[in-house]
Amino acid sequence: MASKIRTEVNVSIREGIHDRMTPVQRAGLLRLLQERDSDGTTLFNRLKKPAKGPTWSHFKNLAKRLEWVDELGDTSVWMESVATGKITDFAGEADAADASELRDYAPIKQIALIACLTHKARMRVRDDLATMFCKRVATKIKKAKEELEEIRLAEREIVEALIGNYHTVLKNIDADGPAQEALTKAAAMTAEVRRALDGLDDESPVGEVAQRLGGKVSPAVLAMAKALVVQAGGLGAVTKTVEGFGGFVQQYEQIEKVSAHHGNFWEVLLGRSAGTAGQFVRKHFEAMVFTALAEELRTGDVAVVGSEEYADWSRQLLDWEVVKEKLGTYLVEVGLCEEGETAAFDAVPFRRQLEDKLTAAAAAADAGYPDNEGLVIDPETGIPSLKPHRSEGQRPSARRLEQEIKARMPERSLMGIVARTAYWVDGWQRFGPVSGNELKLGDPFGRYVITTFVKGTNMGPYEAARHIPGVSGHELAYTANRHFSIVLLNEAIADLVNAHARLDISQAWGDGTTVAADGTHMDTYLDNLLAETSVRYGKPGGIAYHHISDTYVALFTHFIPCGVWEAVYIIEGLLKNSSEVQPTTVHADTQGQSQPVFALAHLLGVDLMPRIRNWKGLTFYRPSKTTEYVHIDALFGEVGKNVIDWDLIESQFRHLIAPRPGPDRRRSPPSRLTRPRAGRHHEAMDEAPELPRTRQVGGVVVV
Repeated sequence: MASKIRTEVNVSIREGIHDRMTPVQRAGLLRLLQERDSDGTTLFNRLKKPAKGPTWSHFKNLAKRLEWVDELGDTSVWMESVATGKITDFAGEADAADASELRDYAPIKQIALIACLTHKARMRVRDDLATMFCKRVATKIKKAKEELEEIRLAEREIVEALIGNYHTVLKNIDADGPAQEALTKAAAMTAEVRRALDGLDDESPVGEVAQRLGGKVSPAVLAMAKALVVQAGGLGAVTKTVEGFGGFVQQYEQIEKVSAHHGNFWEVLLGRSAGTAGQFVRKHFEAMVFTALAEELRTGDVAVVGSEEYADWSRQLLDWEVVKEKLGTYLVEVGLCEEGETAAFDAVPFRRQLEDKLTAAAAAADAGYPDNEGLVIDPETGIPSLKPHRSEGQRPSARRLEQEIKARMPERSLMGIVARTAYWVDGWQRFGPVSGNELKLGDPFGRYVITTFVKGTNMGPYEAARHIPGVSGHELAYTANRHFSIVLLNEAIADLVNAHARLDISQAWGDGTTVAADGTHMDTYLDNLLAETSVRYGKPGGIAYHHISDTYVALFTHFIPCGVWEAVYIIEGLLKNSSEVQPTTVHADTQGQSQPVFALAHLLGVDLMPRIRNWKGLTFYRPSKTTEYVHIDALFGEVGKNVIDWDLIESQFRHLIAPRPGPDRRRSPPSRLTRPRAGRHHEAMDEAPELPRTRQVGGVVVV
C-alpha cells in the first residue's frame, strides 16, 4: 500500500513539473540526451561534472557553465511547491543514470528527472562559483601577507642602516657634539655685541650707534660675522653627515618605505598598479571590494540568489509565535530548565541562570585552589599556568589482560568482519536504487558487502576486481553509483552505532554521553574545490572530521577542507547524528573552541570541553564589579574591570533562542530550533562575530 501511494505521489509531482514547463524548454532538456560536448560525451553529462580547482581558467569556464544552465530555463518556476527532499531524490536518480538509460524512461518522468537535475546544477554552479571566488581571494590575501613578510625581511637592512644614521646624527648634535660646541662658541662671540646693541632698532641714528659701540662698529660687525660662520659650521657638520648617507631626499624615501609596512597592512599589496601615490587606484579599490565581498560570503552576511549553500539562511528561521509552541519542550530537552518551569522561563531567568552558573564555578575554583596541585596563578600578573602531568604508565595487570584478550580473540579478515557485521545488523538493507524501485541484483547482500569493503578501503572498483574473484569492475562501479549515496550511508552508520551500543562490552568503555572530535588528513586528487594543501602534512587532501563516542565507535564524519577552523563542525556533527547515542559532552583540541561555538553549545545543552592553547592569554570575567576572591582574584585583573555585560545578554534572549527578522530586517545567528541547512560560509568563523545588522537589497542580504 505504501509503495503504491508513493508511486502515485511521485507521478503527480513529475506531472506537475512537466506541465509547468513550456514545449521549448522540454525540447531543450531532451536535446541534452542527444547533443555531444567537445569531449564526446552528451551535454547531459555536463550537468553532472564537478567543479575543478580554483584557477582563473576554471573560474571563467564555470561562469560560462552558469550562463549555459540558466539558458535552459527558470527551474525555480518548474519546482514550485515541490518539496526539497523530492527534488533531491529525483535529481539523484537522474545523476545515477546515463543518457542511454534515461532515453528508455517514459517522456514525463524523463523530463521531470532531468529538470530536477538541472535545478540542482543551477544551484551547485552558483555554490561553486562563490566558493571558487572566496578561495581565489583567500589565495590573494595569503600571497599579500607573504609578500608583506618578505618586504619586512628585505627592509630589515634599511631599518638597521637608518638606526645607525640616526645614531650618528644624534652624536653630532648631542651636548658634546660639534654642533653644540659651535653653537656655544658662537653665542659667546656675539654676547658682547648683543649687550652693546641692546635697545636699538633699525631707526636708531648712526651717532647713537657709534656712541654705544665706542667707535668700534667694524670690529663688532666682524665679530658677528665670525659667530655666524661658526654657527653655520656647526649646522653644516650635521648636514654633511646626512649627505654622507645619501642626502635628505634618500633618507626620507627610505623612512617612508619602511613606515608603509610598519603595521599589518597587507591590503595595499592585493592589487598591484602603476598608479601614483596619493591618487585613486582602481585596482586597489576593486581588490578591497572583492576581499570584503568574500568575507561577507563566508560569514553569511551576503547571500547568493539561486544558490543552496550560500542562500539566505534567515529565510529558514521560524517566527517567534511558532517557536513559543515548541520552546517549553526544547528547554527541558537541552537542560536549560526543569519540567514545570518552562512557563516562566524568559530573558530574566535565562540571565539569572547564567549569572548563577558563573558565580558558582568561580567560587568553586577559588575554594579548591589551595588543594589544586596542578594550577598556579601568579599573584602579581594573574597569569595562570599548569604543571606538567606525568603518566604512571601501563600497569602490569593491564598488560596481562591485553595479552590474554589477544590470545582468546580469533583472527578475522577485514572482509569477514564486514560480512558478519552486515549480516547481524541488517544495515545493508538501507541501500538500494535511488529511484526506490525494487532491487534487480541477484545477490544484493554479497554485492553490498563487497562494495562497502572496496569503497571503505579506498580502492577503485576495477583495481578491486583484480583481487576479488567473481565480480567485475563494472558491477562494482554500477552498485556504488546506483545503490549507494551519502544519505543512505549515514542511515546505515546510524544502524551500526545503535547495534554497537547494545553490546555489553561497549558499556565497559563508556555510557555514550561523551564524544571526542578530531580530524584526520585524507589524500585526494588536487583538481577539485575541496582539496587543499595541508600546512601540517605538506600534501594535498582534505580532513575527515570524526565524532568518536566514549563507547569507541564513530558517530559521524565530515569531510572538510584543510586549514578551516574546525569548531563549527562540532555542532553540525552533533545535529546530524541520527543514532540513539546522543552525547552531551564534547572534547576537542584547540580547533574545537571559539566564542560562538561555546554559546551555541550552551543553547544546545552540550558541555564543550576543548583543550585551549595559550589559554593564559585569555580574559577571565567576573560575575560583578564588586566580586572578589581570596585565592584567584589576580586571574580576573583589576577589581571592577572584566565584568560580564548581563544586560546585553538579557536583551538578546529572543534572538539567541529563536532568531527571526523583524520589521527592521535584523538578522541573528540560527539556533537548534530552526536546524538550518549548513553551508560552506561558516568556514571562516575563527573569532566571535557580533550579531550582524543586515538588510535586503535587490534580493541579496547585505550588512
